[in-house]
Amino acid sequence: MNMGLCSPAVLAHHAVGARDAVRAARYAKAAAREAIRAGSHTEAAAFSQTALDHLEGAPPGERAELLHQLGYEQYMTSRLKDAIADVSASFPLWEQAGDAAGLSAAHEAVAIFEYYNARRRDAEAHADQAASIVREPGPELTYGLARATRGYLASMRSDFELPMSCYGDAGRIAERERHGELALRTRFVQAAAALAGGDEEARPRLTEHIEAARAHEWDELASSRRSTARA
Repeated sequence: MNMGLCSPAVLAHHAVGARDAVRAARYAKAAAREAIRAGSHTEAAAFSQTALDHLEGAPPGERAELLHQLGYEQYMTSRLKDAIADVSASFPLWEQAGDAAGLSAAHEAVAIFEYYNARRRDAEAHADQAASIVREPGPELTYGLARATRGYLASMRSDFELPMSCYGDAGRIAERERHGELALRTRFVQAAAALAGGDEEARPRLTEHIEAARAHEWDELASSRRSTARA
């Protein structure tokens, strides 16, 4: 067999069969990346799990990143409980790695997952934790992303003052950092809060933001918020 012509998925399969953990993890990670680029979330989750199962001697940050990736792909395939469990398992690993941005992002992800798992209080607690981890003197962009998520959750329970504060912080950071996804999240939170407050003119703006997220392949922003525009 000409191994140079094989896809990472095939190579991962052969490495698993040969009980070669090092190559299985390497090729499974590559296959997961290919699946993510193709939008094949079920395959991406499966290959991410294979990589984790064969990851030996990896530093905590690498394992935490894979757990976060696995959890996101599970979330995209409606496996919420698994997603929450796997990303939550990354918390102590991010702490061991000394990666405040990674830990904050993990809490932010669990906040979203818990919200769609109908556990709003847990969602809000994780969103607050995500922001507090990086507020002083953490990475400003990570703080902005956490605040945008917190504002979104607040808007879903008709709390209009907190979203105003959150998207004010997020919008300023997005402008300074020139971060397109955060800027779009901020505009989304503004429109979602307006719609929750009874402004029906905000609905087409929400749809516009969702379509923009899809065009940029920001899958989580497009898919997790789509139901809000239909509410």
